[in-house]
Amino acid sequence: LSNGAGYNPGSGARVTGCQNFSMVDCSVRDCRPYYGSGNGGGMFVSTSTGFLKRVSIRNCSTDSAGGGIYFDNSPMELERVRVTNCRAAWGGGLVVFGGTGVKIIACEIEDNTATALSGGGGGLWLRTANSVHVEKTLLRGNIGAQGSALLISDNSTGRINTSLLVRNGDPMTS
Repeated sequence: LSNGAGYNPGSGARVTGCQNFSMVDCSVRDCRPYYGSGNGGGMFVSTSTGFLKRVSIRNCSTDSAGGGIYFDNSPMELERVRVTNCRAAWGGGLVVFGGTGVKIIACEIEDNTATALSGGGGGLWLRTANSVHVEKTLLRGNIGAQGSALLISDNSTGRINTSLLVRNGDPMTS
């Protein structure tokens, strides 16, 4: 999927109310909503279950949240997913909003930017999300005013195991 644009969330792909959704060996790139607004510049997933495997999300953006991917109350599993060079006011690479049970395993979240002056989660933003599990994942080169690699807020819970957070930086000092 490339050069997607739309008026609603999810300019590249929008998945709502789906059970056992899967996306394997796919690429979503260069997507942006019309007028810049709408969560999930590359992909928006709401009230759905399933998995993404060997998926590349790159060069996607929005003026809202989740430049690459925005999960809204969706217990999804990501394995070997790359989210790179994406931008949003909050959660430049990936946003997990609400819900429980998201798994991010062996993924690469690199060179993403949260653009708002108070924006956070350059790579990954967990907001009101529970039981998020991040394992064997690389967060590198992300930028945001709050939590360049990772921002955990609004009573979110989860764990990060055997992952690497490297060369992430504040936009004022990078």
